[in-house]
Amino acid sequence: MKALFLTLLLCLVCGAQEEEAEQSALELSGKWITVYLASTNPEKIAENGPFRIKFLKIEAGDAKNTIIFEFCIKRDGKWEIVRITGKKEDDNTYVFECKKFTTALQTDL
Repeated sequence: MKALFLTLLLCLVCGAQEEEAEQSALELSGKWITVYLASTNPEKIAENGPFRIKFLKIEAGDAKNTIIFEFCIKRDGKWEIVRITGKKEDDNTYVFECKKFTTALQTDL
C-alpha cells in the first residue's frame, strides 16, 4: 500500500512540473473567430450594441518585433475592420498606438 501511495505521489509531482515552452508570435498568427463580451449593462454588448467587438486574426509582422491585431467594431450601424500594429519593447511588452489611446500588452514571446 505504501509503494502504491509513493508511486501515485511521484506521478503527481512529476506531472505538476511545467516545462518552459519556446514560444514565438508566429504561433499566434492565423484566423481567429472570437467575440469578447464584458459589461455591467447587457444592452451595450447585445448583438447590435456599441461595445460588441469581433476579433478576426493575429499576424506576426515581417520583423519579429511586431504583431498585428485585426478586429471589427460597429460604427454608425456598420461593421468596420480595424488593424492595429504593436511594436515589441525591450521589456517584452507590445505597445499599440491608436487614435485615442496607447496600450501595452505584456508577453513572454
